[in-house]
Amino acid sequence: GRLIDVTTANWPELAARLPLTGLACELARQSEWLGVQGDTVFLRVAVKTLAQTESRIRLQTVLSRYFKQAVQVEIEVGVTGAATAHAVEQAGRSARQQAAEAAVAADPFVQALVQDFGGHVVPGSVHPID
Repeated sequence: GRLIDVTTANWPELAARLPLTGLACELARQSEWLGVQGDTVFLRVAVKTLAQTESRIRLQTVLSRYFKQAVQVEIEVGVTGAATAHAVEQAGRSARQQAAEAAVAADPFVQALVQDFGGHVVPGSVHPID
C-alpha cells in the first residue's frame, strides 16, 4: 500500500492490522486519520495518554516499515467519531448484540414461554456467539 492511499475510511482496517501491542496498539486503534502531508501522518485521539511519545514513536516505526518509507506521526487530542478501528469494532459488537436479541425475541419457543407463562427476556442476558 501507499501512504497517499490511506483515507479516513480505510484507516480503521489498517490500524487494526498493524503489528502493535500495548499503548501503541491502542493509539492506532483509537485514532482518527486526519490526513497526510508529505511523509507526515496526522491523527486525532480522544485520550491524551495515548498520544505519549513512546507510543507515537512505536507507531511511526511500524508505519515506516509498512509503507517502506520514513513516516512522521503528528497527534492532536480531541473528540473522535466513528472513524476509528475501536469505534468500528464497538459498532459491530453492538449490531451483533441487537441481532442476537432480535433472534431470541423472534424464536417461537421463547414467544410461547412469554405468552404461556408471562415470561420475559432479561435485557443484557442475551449474548452473541463470537
